[in-house]
Amino acid sequence: MKKQDKTHTTKDIQPLKILVYPLAPQNPYQNLLYSSLSDNHPVQIKFLKMPTTLQGFLFQICIGLYELVSDRIRGYRILHIHWLYQLSFPGKAIWPWLSHAVTTLLVRVFLAAADLLGYRIIWTVHDVVPHFKMTFNDVAMSQLLINRSDTLLMLSSATLDKIDEYGLNYDPTKAIIIPHGNYIGSYPNNISKSMARQKLGINEDSFAYLFFGTVLPYKNASGMLEAFKSIVKEHSEAIIIIAGNPGTPEIRKELKDAKTQLGDRLILHADFVPDQEVQTYFNASDVVVFPYLRITNSGVALLAASFGKPIVAPLLGAFKDLPAKSGVFYKAGDQAELEAAMKQTITKSSTLGSMSHAALQYAQSLSWDTIASMTYDVYRQQRLDSTPEKHDGTSHRL
Repeated sequence: MKKQDKTHTTKDIQPLKILVYPLAPQNPYQNLLYSSLSDNHPVQIKFLKMPTTLQGFLFQICIGLYELVSDRIRGYRILHIHWLYQLSFPGKAIWPWLSHAVTTLLVRVFLAAADLLGYRIIWTVHDVVPHFKMTFNDVAMSQLLINRSDTLLMLSSATLDKIDEYGLNYDPTKAIIIPHGNYIGSYPNNISKSMARQKLGINEDSFAYLFFGTVLPYKNASGMLEAFKSIVKEHSEAIIIIAGNPGTPEIRKELKDAKTQLGDRLILHADFVPDQEVQTYFNASDVVVFPYLRITNSGVALLAASFGKPIVAPLLGAFKDLPAKSGVFYKAGDQAELEAAMKQTITKSSTLGSMSHAALQYAQSLSWDTIASMTYDVYRQQRLDSTPEKHDGTSHRL
């Protein structure tokens, strides 16, 4: 990993101008990171905003190029990319091949323009490849972004494993691990377990599993429900809560069918959960279940830890960074082990207190002030490294 130079110079008196793409208002990660950066370091953050409607999308590349040029003239030298999904064709494409062709062109033009204008490009690798197909070849798109980037920020070592898994090439000296911060204090947390259960109509003596977040195919809610159906035959006190917007019409129908079959044993909120209601679902639960089939990073796991909740998760991706004592972990993709892990939490409920303590301690160790300082050091080093010959098109690329 790249060793970060923490020797400050007189140049640090001037605020670093950082252009960030995109703005993701429903993801608290950006707000927490950039709020801490702005509060503690001399930075000037600007989000690169481009239209996401179909009408605006037709002019997106022109607007994007104008913004890149004008911001470069105003002194922005660092472009921090988190995701590229806003460059994808909006809505459901009538002709997928056309959507993929347009998106491929936009990505290539956007990255080439940023490089040509002399931006130092930083990519935080939240996902090595998108969850939904964007271009003709999303792996090749990720390779292009790696090639164009001057620094790769990883939320965990699992990201490097995933990059290797896809066979992508990268320069290890460009890779820096800066972990995801906690969500302590980011959401209201002022109601008791009893109050939360009253709001949801859950009995005090019930044992509640929770699945939280957007319900997508790779998150394997169907496997979790199958395991739960087996568990409830032996444990009448078991219930399951699913709170999150279904990602596809098929998943919405599956959840409705499960509700019909399970009745009161399934508390279903098949919609986006407002910030003020997040505490209701976590405080009402005993255990949070992550039955995922694949994952690189998981902010929801840190959200669970921030509420001090024991976790059931596969030994997969960033879940491997969680303390072993914070929950029950099982072999990824093994339905029998998923069921056994869920069952263990209800049969050995006396251990949940120590798991909760370990989860909360882990969350508390991930301070946003520390993470912001690490990120600022990366920004500062990028400015110090910036030279006119950097963008000669030869020496700095993989």
